[in-house]
Amino acid sequence: MAVVVLTGVLTLSARSAPRVAAVEPSAAPGVVETMSRDVTGAARSGGDASVSADGRYVAFTSSEELDSDISTLRRNVYVRDRLAGETFLISRGQIVAGDRVFGEQSADGDSYAPSISADGRYVAFITTATNLHTGDTDRSPDVIICDRNPRGDGVFDQRAPTGFMDYRFVYAGKPTMVKGERITGNREAVPSLAAQGTAVAWQNVVPAASGGREHSEVFVTRLAKDQRGRVNPAGVHRVRVRVPGQRVVEASSPALSADGRDLVATVVLASSPTTGVSGVVGIDLATGRQSRLDVDEHHAPFKSRPGALDTRAGMPGAGEPVVSGSGRVVAFSFTPSPGAPSQVVLVDRDLDGNTVLGPGAGEETQSQVVSRDTDGSVVDGTRPGLSADGRYVAFVSTDPRAYGVEGPARGEARVVVRDRHADAERGRGARAGQLGQAVAVDQAVGTAGGAPVLSADGAVVAFTSAGRSAGDRRVLAHAFLPGLRASSGMRWEDTAVTQHSEGVLTLEHTGFGPLSIGAVRVGGVHGDDFQVLPSSTCRKAVLHRGDTCRVAVRFAPEAPGVRSAAVRVSFRGPGTGLTVPVRGLALAEVRSVSVDDEAPDFGARGVGGAALERPLTVTNSGTVPLTVSSAKINGPGHPDDYRITDNTCTTPLPPTHTCTLTLTHTPKPPAPATPPSPSTPPPRTSPSPSTPPAPAEPSASTRAPSASGPPASTTRAPPAPSPSPTAAPIP
Repeated sequence: MAVVVLTGVLTLSARSAPRVAAVEPSAAPGVVETMSRDVTGAARSGGDASVSADGRYVAFTSSEELDSDISTLRRNVYVRDRLAGETFLISRGQIVAGDRVFGEQSADGDSYAPSISADGRYVAFITTATNLHTGDTDRSPDVIICDRNPRGDGVFDQRAPTGFMDYRFVYAGKPTMVKGERITGNREAVPSLAAQGTAVAWQNVVPAASGGREHSEVFVTRLAKDQRGRVNPAGVHRVRVRVPGQRVVEASSPALSADGRDLVATVVLASSPTTGVSGVVGIDLATGRQSRLDVDEHHAPFKSRPGALDTRAGMPGAGEPVVSGSGRVVAFSFTPSPGAPSQVVLVDRDLDGNTVLGPGAGEETQSQVVSRDTDGSVVDGTRPGLSADGRYVAFVSTDPRAYGVEGPARGEARVVVRDRHADAERGRGARAGQLGQAVAVDQAVGTAGGAPVLSADGAVVAFTSAGRSAGDRRVLAHAFLPGLRASSGMRWEDTAVTQHSEGVLTLEHTGFGPLSIGAVRVGGVHGDDFQVLPSSTCRKAVLHRGDTCRVAVRFAPEAPGVRSAAVRVSFRGPGTGLTVPVRGLALAEVRSVSVDDEAPDFGARGVGGAALERPLTVTNSGTVPLTVSSAKINGPGHPDDYRITDNTCTTPLPPTHTCTLTLTHTPKPPAPATPPSPSTPPPRTSPSPSTPPAPAEPSASTRAPSASGPPASTTRAPPAPSPSPTAAPIP
């Protein structure tokens, strides 16, 4: 008899993939919140919105009393904390001694046109007040910066030990305003604070000299920070704008990149002594290099019909520029002729991604009209806004088709947001992000308190709503809600206790706007049986429409039976998150293998006959995977007559799976008897007929060593072959 012995190890490997189950998305188009609220939560009037990078803080102007700390009837700058639901008065008069605040009072002048930093700590604005502790004593407007956290501990709007708000005001510049001009709603007068708080750009309107005309100039104030992050002016300089071959009449509407290095501005270029057009220039403040941006691929300026130079509004050409955080992307409005509808144009200044901005210096640019309807046709657009990465562009349009509604060519002005990347991928079939039928900006361009402004990632857009009068206008913030969908649920049919199975859950963003994923966790009744693996790509991912990420989950049951839990995905921003059920069937651990019920039968064979093969099927009849590490033949009889010539049992064998050993039988003559030793007399035996040895019986034994239990084994002995008339029976 011969025995086939299989030795193996317990394999801790993945079982089958989980089954698929559809999961509906957790989504909504968006949430509109009123920012101009008082301390009781009542909605009040406001304008001039500016938003922090994460969309949490919205700065704005209001002529109403929104903070009960100080009674005031002037225009003031406020900041709304969307997360805490609180409104804070920024432009508050102070009674100080040194750096200590000993009292507060109403500001004795108007404050307006705020610009907030990326982190929300600094707010730049214009004020005519003399008691905001800037050292100013005249009534002319000043650009000042409020530090909401002068302690530098990361906590905003704290109160000093004296009980008063711990704010610090810094003087940044003194624009001379046109006499009698109310600049609320005039974007050209809004200071631009660099997102990192390193510089502030502003414009100065120079009164007309004898026989001349008033004009504006652009200034930049550099800001230095101490160890606590407190800013101080580090130099003010006028930006001298030059356009080759053109006479620059004035410069206005400055906007800074995040680090304050790149500036864009509107320039008025004289075509004759009385007419001209406007254009947009980009200036590298570190090197002084200037480029005109309203040009085509051949660097030729956009064609526009000149307008009268004495018209401060409606000048044909390009204007209202905004810039992305890196300075790479610039958007502006373009009016081809006086009275014609404007369009919003976007320029990519770094097509090859080498961080060198064009045009010029060997760098090419690309311009495109982005004020389009849902079919890709050009519609009117003005007042552009950009996300920090330049992917999302907001603008105001009076064409209902711009946000997917059939209607007259002109209607109420509304805010529209487009995803440039999605538009490029989908072509003319792209759709705009629609803020909703009930959300509108003022119908009269120039009275709504500035352009729509986007948070750094484009998830929040703030703007001023429509109203019949200034008292009816509200500062609103629209937060896009996520549309996250799981392509499948997760279910494992069987996994033995102490074993594990793995599966992948794919999540897709189906909504509009960016979706910032926070934590990805597993919880529920048997949450400890499931684990989110490090190979997952969803944690802290930012998904845009159509983007996907993966959640890899391991199921390692601690007890037999049905085990259930849920994968919970949280969002950084609005939305309740996404919950995906997971389920697994855990089996008690059984280690066992089996072989064919009938052992291989080689029949009667003659000595010296040809080799003959027979298969032996091995089945994993347990509940855990096994790996066969060796197979050999031993036992009594004639094991040397058998060989294993093929072995498919060298890879892990899951439960119920089979593998095959191929046994080859080659009959060999019996070994000659060993003669007795001469010194030993032969034994005395009684006469009897010669009896051949018993035939060897092939059998199989399989074992799977494991620290948690004995090896599994089984034996099958094949029947002895029939005796041959010409040879001794050979198995």
